[in-house]
Amino acid sequence: MSSRTGRPTVYTLAVSIGILSILLVNCAQLSEQSLILSDVDNFDVNDQGWHVSEVAESTIPNYSPRGGNPNGYIFAIDRLEAAWYFVASPGFTQKVQKGYGKVLRFDLMQSSVANQYDTDDVILTDGKDKLTFNTSYNPGTTWTSYTIPLDEFSGWEINHKKATKADIERVLSKLTEVRIRGEFVGGADTGGLDNASIL
Repeated sequence: MSSRTGRPTVYTLAVSIGILSILLVNCAQLSEQSLILSDVDNFDVNDQGWHVSEVAESTIPNYSPRGGNPNGYIFAIDRLEAAWYFVASPGFTQKVQKGYGKVLRFDLMQSSVANQYDTDDVILTDGKDKLTFNTSYNPGTTWTSYTIPLDEFSGWEINHKKATKADIERVLSKLTEVRIRGEFVGGADTGGLDNASIL
């Protein structure tokens, strides 16, 4: 009698330990995913402190809760002929500051692909020197993704010359501003940004 009642107890204990182990593993995975997601400015709720450079219609970006890649995104409307940029929040800038060897990712979209022109697509500055990067393609009228390694092998330049590891580390160490180009058309247009991350 006692052996029969003992078996279910041992079995129940083993099952309980198994379930607890699975829950702990899943919680650890969820925690790890949360850390990864926290490094992405996905604009699902608001503009997350980003701004727009002065030549756009407003230095405060417009925000849309829908139409992003997916969900929300920020956008700005062209005001002048000169290129304007999305300017990262201080929090995102701090992440990039520690980003040597990591990858800068973001999605862009524009309202038109007519009258395209080229200029610096990404600018990282410490207030004195500027690291610049030109992507090999401009965004389309649907979301276009970019992946840019933060290292000396990817095509970063400083003063129109290839940036060295020392150049990149020096600028990143005192980084004050991150700019991602939003203007690609010589005329009226709208540019959008989503999913900015440094991973």
